[in-house]
Amino acid sequence: MRVVGLPRAFYHITRHLPLVLTPQAEARLRWLSCWQALRKQGLSSTEASHVLNLPRSTLYRWQKRLKKEGPRGLEERSRRPKRRRQPTWSPELAQRILALREQYPRWGRARPEHSEGTNWWYS
Repeated sequence: MRVVGLPRAFYHITRHLPLVLTPQAEARLRWLSCWQALRKQGLSSTEASHVLNLPRSTLYRWQKRLKKEGPRGLEERSRRPKRRRQPTWSPELAQRILALREQYPRWGRARPEHSEGTNWWYS
């Protein structure tokens, strides 16, 4: 029995799914292509950005992301911080500090209810 296969490039292409962009990423791609077309017509980047009513810095940022990551780079990204500071005090220590601040109000940090309108430090 003879096994017939397809060229290796076919199998490589079938592993990559077609690119589906969100409507927002497609709009960014359209804005970039319009901006580049205006620049090819002889407008400066500033003038082209004014025509499109978009900040020039935004267009350059999108262009950099498109060049570096391809069309997927134009997708909306999370604005959540990558790292957050972890509390260094244990909950028990924090409760103890609050109790001491209640017991001795002039020690340590200013309390918000004391700092409104009056100079509580010298009273």
